[in-house]
Amino acid sequence: MKKLLLSLIMVLVLTACGANTTSTETAPPQNMLEEIQQRGELIVGTSPDYAPFEFIDPSKLGQDQYVGADIDLAQQIADDLGVKLTVKAMNFDDIPTAVKERKFDIGLSGFTYTDDRAKVIQFSEPYDNSESLCQGFLVRSDNTFTSLDDFNNATVTVQNGSVQQQYTEQQLPGANVRFVTALEDGALELKAGKTDAVAVSCKSGEGFLANNPELKLSDTLFAVSDAIGTMVIMPLGEPELLEAVNTSIIAVKDAGLYTQWLSDAKALSAQVGELGAAKPNVFTLLGAYGNVFWQGTLGTIWLSLIVVFFGTIGGAVLALAKMSKFKPLQWFATAYIELVRGTPILLQLYLFVFGGAQFFPNGISDQMWVIFALIFNSSAYVAEIFRAGIQAVDKGQFEAAKSLGLSDRNMMIKVIMPQAVKNILPALGNEFITMIKETSLASIFFINSLMTSQSIVSAATHMKLEALMIVGVIYFILTFSLSKVVQYFEKKGQTNHD
Repeated sequence: MKKLLLSLIMVLVLTACGANTTSTETAPPQNMLEEIQQRGELIVGTSPDYAPFEFIDPSKLGQDQYVGADIDLAQQIADDLGVKLTVKAMNFDDIPTAVKERKFDIGLSGFTYTDDRAKVIQFSEPYDNSESLCQGFLVRSDNTFTSLDDFNNATVTVQNGSVQQQYTEQQLPGANVRFVTALEDGALELKAGKTDAVAVSCKSGEGFLANNPELKLSDTLFAVSDAIGTMVIMPLGEPELLEAVNTSIIAVKDAGLYTQWLSDAKALSAQVGELGAAKPNVFTLLGAYGNVFWQGTLGTIWLSLIVVFFGTIGGAVLALAKMSKFKPLQWFATAYIELVRGTPILLQLYLFVFGGAQFFPNGISDQMWVIFALIFNSSAYVAEIFRAGIQAVDKGQFEAAKSLGLSDRNMMIKVIMPQAVKNILPALGNEFITMIKETSLASIFFINSLMTSQSIVSAATHMKLEALMIVGVIYFILTFSLSKVVQYFEKKGQTNHD
């Protein structure tokens, strides 16, 4: 015993000495630039649906899949800082908030200066003016717009938070404005006749033309008197990081590197989006990107299995807590279940991903936060399923267990729960089916899933409707097959009971 105690004391002393040595060798960072350099990693947020500036190459995996001129710039900044680059994908209009909350070190996604944004984030020097010089509209081939005045009473779709939104609001006061989170959604609305035009930069608009012959770029353009230029965004109050980023940008511009990167990215974008057919359709798309949809299917199944497994465990614990005689446990379980069931799952996802980063800035990935949020949600619903299953067990079973002298714990584990689980298996199967559909929300944060695969393919080919149709069929096959399995076991259980 004395030897064990002495060993523990020695471990504690050595640990303390090690911690003290570490603290003297590495001083805590005084600013974000020092934090990045100590971490050895530059975390960049982008919305990879804006070819040729930032998009996904479906033939690659991991960090290599993020390509485009802006990604090349991000790599150059990371190289200049002497750190590795980590790209994280997110919806365009969520990136400024993520940068403000320091979830990302910087953001690159074709951002331009606005007074509202400048209140919460800071901007670098412009690194590209070419996109700002030509701002126009994606329209149907039979459009009749010849001037900006023709857009009075017309419906114009803009990407939320984009510079095109500013131009539309300033120069088209008579237009009806619709907002989308991605330009692919705007193009889909245009093809469906829900909007008359989509405000785009000319360069990004060109990418939609190859696989959408019914669309074209309008000859009518916004009046752009002064090119604002696209900039890198970063948190306020970080002058050291701003100076370092500006130094990299100036060197890139002086060497003409961004122009070369943009040219290479345009060629790659055309290659990625090439389907080899005069009139590409669903089958052409599936043949070219079948592997992407397959990976998305596996991601959806894996995510659903993880969530339902841990959600079932959490639900069982919550159900027992709610049925406990210990009042604080009852109150906690009831409050938890009511809170989860009374708020939208999308809100819960945002709170976990953005709120969680406040407590664990660099420790937990978005994928893990999404999984935690889905488990958090699923546990509440499974708890009610378990509670109903326990209450469905014949009261005689409780009395028989008591008469045998079993404790409450042993009664619940050995007698009640096995019967309850048998009762609720069909309901748990339905929860799995529901979760397969709810994991589609993970695509907001570009977590591998079916809807994320749709986003990747849509960004590469600008064929969103066809991609949605493929994903819809896959979802139906998954849920229909699982529902038949659930029905089989439900009937088998009824037969055994009889």
